[in-house]
Amino acid sequence: MTLEMPLNHSCQIKCPSCEYKYLYNFKIQDIEKINSKEKEEGNEIKYKFTTYLICKNPLCNYDIEVIGNIFEYPINILKAVNITNLK
Repeated sequence: MTLEMPLNHSCQIKCPSCEYKYLYNFKIQDIEKINSKEKEEGNEIKYKFTTYLICKNPLCNYDIEVIGNIFEYPINILKAVNITNLK
């Protein structure tokens, strides 16, 4: 792993329980490398992560499980953070 942890990320998330939308600022701390692809400027590395947030709707407070991918390309450069699933 070459990215510096933790990563700070912001994105709008809709609660899977109450459907309340809110901009969350959160830290991604634990990542796991899942594959690497050779490209022009070196390898593009794909990591997966899971983090947990609490719904900001005071009437809900649902524990949201956020699952996603991080792409690093070139080395030490954060290319993208994609949320793949919310539970």
